[in-house]
Amino acid sequence: MIKYNQPSINEDDINAVNEVLRTGNLTQGSKVEEFEQAICAYCGCDYAVALNSGTSALYAAYKVANGKYGFQDGCGLSCYVPANTFKATKNMFEIADNHYCVTVADINLKTGSVEEFTFNPVLDDYECLKVPVHFAGNPVDVEKMREDFSGYIIEDACHALGASYDCGSKVGSCKYSDMTVFSTHAIKTITTGEGGIVTTNNREYYEQLKLIRNHGSDGNPSFNFRMTDFQAALGISQLKRIDEFVEYRKMIASTYLESDLEAKYFDLPDIDFCNSSWHLFPVLLKKGKPEHLQSFLLNKGIQTQRHYKPLSNSCPNAVEWYERELSLPIHCELIMEQQDYVIEMIGEYYYGR
Repeated sequence: MIKYNQPSINEDDINAVNEVLRTGNLTQGSKVEEFEQAICAYCGCDYAVALNSGTSALYAAYKVANGKYGFQDGCGLSCYVPANTFKATKNMFEIADNHYCVTVADINLKTGSVEEFTFNPVLDDYECLKVPVHFAGNPVDVEKMREDFSGYIIEDACHALGASYDCGSKVGSCKYSDMTVFSTHAIKTITTGEGGIVTTNNREYYEQLKLIRNHGSDGNPSFNFRMTDFQAALGISQLKRIDEFVEYRKMIASTYLESDLEAKYFDLPDIDFCNSSWHLFPVLLKKGKPEHLQSFLLNKGIQTQRHYKPLSNSCPNAVEWYERELSLPIHCELIMEQQDYVIEMIGEYYYGR
């Protein structure tokens, strides 16, 4: 089976994990902090907090924003999220704030993302939180989003570790945002199996994030969101190859782009080739239903995926996107012959129609 996405694990990764296992210091040791420092060095941010999932990382970041230095419930922020994202982007805000108000914004069909959020002008900026999602690893223009907006910006970069902005800074530098959230799930750019990271340049946010990760404080209980040391060891090892991973994904994307898929069968989203981390390779079918092509390819031994069922059916672009979108295989274990086969089978599907 050709998977649509999968991790790339080598002997160095295995040895790094085994080394921690042999010490017996499986949690609350030194590896998590070492991983966090490595993330800071890579992204160019001041602080990083590693957690046990991207979902936990979103929750912790939202909790900090909602609490405004105390992470208590009841701040009543208005949150703006795009319709085309994994449900955790919205769900975790609703859980983090008992007085939540979430607005789901429609997307640009050319990118699958939201370049700007329109929010209620009667609200002051400080009451608003914008959550740009770097869908498929393609960075949203956060600098533009920050113009004339003094409220909170938390980047959902769960697809985008390894991506860069036009200015040259890495996603995660928080140059224009308050916090950035990454996922290190098994199929992301680098993996810790399951895991998440929040980066920030704000010392107070950093201290609160650490409390939220570790049961909270007196009067402000939280959860155990800790990452284990053997997970962090895997992350440290994987991070050494992140540029290699991104370049390999770009090579796969380039092969798709240089084929005749777009002219014949698909509309391809406008993705920044150089700056994207290419977590996904999404296509929009010109005709037919993606579930039919998905079923055909699966019968040929090719796994694909759909991204995403819209968070709101009142967003027509997001609805159209889902009705046409299919994500083709792209990962660092995909070899040239397999990709050629994927392209060949897509042609066979349409030739037979």
